[in-house]
Amino acid sequence: MLKELRRDVEVDTRDADRTPHVVATGQTEPLKLEGARARLYGDAKGTQGFSVDNFLLLEVVDGRGAVLRRAAVGYTDSVLIGNQQVDNVGRRAFAFEPGEVDVTELLPESGEFRVRTTALDYWGVGRVSNVYLVLSPEARRGEDDLRGQ
Repeated sequence: MLKELRRDVEVDTRDADRTPHVVATGQTEPLKLEGARARLYGDAKGTQGFSVDNFLLLEVVDGRGAVLRRAAVGYTDSVLIGNQQVDNVGRRAFAFEPGEVDVTELLPESGEFRVRTTALDYWGVGRVSNVYLVLSPEARRGEDDLRGQ
């Protein structure tokens, strides 16, 4: 049974505890987007999917540690921090294909940032696989995706 609670987070559920339990936490090194796409994977090479029960809370923080944006990924009802609803990214599910969840829009186009991730569960017995944020160069605009056809 999970003991630690994330008391600043509330899940709008009638069936379970509204204050979620912490399953695991992690944070990236300082990153810069520099025109790349940012997607979630289950491995650093970007070949595997990932799973989470119930959801990941992604918090994009600046160099001073101030939260710039938040999002929830996984199987959850509405997530609130204070009186602010946290946006959901991706479909409502426990498992995701490699690169299925694109978080590029959450990240600042310029400047350094980190992504702090907390896996949360509101039944108290959650789990999470490895989760990696992989930055990959975006395809050049105007490139023809139908080459060779």
